[in-house]
Amino acid sequence: MIRSMDTLTKSFQLLQKRQENTSSNIANSQTSGYKSQRLFQQTLEEVEMHNYQGGPEVNQRNGIGGFTFGNELAGTSLNTQRG
Repeated sequence: MIRSMDTLTKSFQLLQKRQENTSSNIANSQTSGYKSQRLFQQTLEEVEMHNYQGGPEVNQRNGIGGFTFGNELAGTSLNTQRG
């Protein structure tokens, strides 16, 4: 449950940064000399998950598959064309 909330929080923060960038590009579209910016995102690497079960397999590590913790901001690029 906590992992999913953390993933959701990261996704919302990334969406907010993309919204801020889009708003800035639109607001300054008529400003002379303004260079627009693009944001790039990437998916985080999958992490192997495991658990420890009780009973006859006490303290035995059991793999339960992988989980991806969302996306992150990979970088930005500046549009250097004259406009």
